[in-house]
This record gives sequence, structure tokens and C-alpha cells, in this order.
Amino acid sequence: MNEIIVSIRGDHPDQARLLARAEAKRLLQRVERFRRVVLDFSGVTLIGQSFADEVFRVFANAHPAISLSAVNAEEQVKAMIMRAGSQVQGDLFDSGTTQASLDLS
Repeated sequence: MNEIIVSIRGDHPDQARLLARAEAKRLLQRVERFRRVVLDFSGVTLIGQSFADEVFRVFANAHPAISLSAVNAEEQVKAMIMRAGSQVQGDLFDSGTTQASLDLS
């Protein structure tokens, strides 16, 4: 499989806020075998600096062959992603299509 959309559901109050680096690591455990990973932030109102850093800097730098992008992110979430991913090449905010989906909520 080349592409996956990871749905990060924010329906529950605990899921609307992703703050910890450990949450990011758990989220990314299953995506290393894909070439393109689209993170769907629908319903997520806040992400922490350590969460964003782990996904959009640490993971991105450790896996340069994997294309990361984000969809349905609120402005506050986008700002944190852009801050953490400022060294990542390309457009982080993309629409993309899916060949597989994985709900890690």
C-alpha cells in the first residue's frame, strides 16, 4: 500500500486535544510501511507542541521517504503544525485520496 489516511477523531473531549509526544508515537506506530500518510484532524481543536514536534519534525526527519500531510485542521492546529514542521519540505496541508484508512482513535 502506498497511502493511508489516519483519522484522528475529536468526537470525545479527550480526543479533541492531542498534547503528548507519547500520543504522537502511538499514532505513528503503524504508518511506516506507507509512502504517503495523510493525517485527518477533523474534530481536533488543539495539539501540543510536543505532539506536533514528534510528528512533523522528528518522524518526518527520521522517515524522509514518507510524505506527510494534514487535512481538516483548524487554524490553531495548523499554526502548531506549521511551527513544528517548518523544516519539512512541501505542502503539509493537502487533500489527497486514500487507498486504505486506519482509525487510531
